[in-house]
Amino acid sequence: MPETEELATGKNFAAVTTVLSGGRLQTQMIWVHVENGEIVLNTETHRAESAAR
Repeated sequence: MPETEELATGKNFAAVTTVLSGGRLQTQMIWVHVENGEIVLNTETHRAESAAR
């Protein structure tokens, strides 16, 4: 959707919620941007949080 891409263009954050194995929800604020017409969740693979997954 053009409106969604426009919103994600520039410096923006998104709240991403995942379900943990015990059923609890975990919400993280992460950077988002548009790359080649697709919204990309900008994760840092060198961080401990990413390495544990």
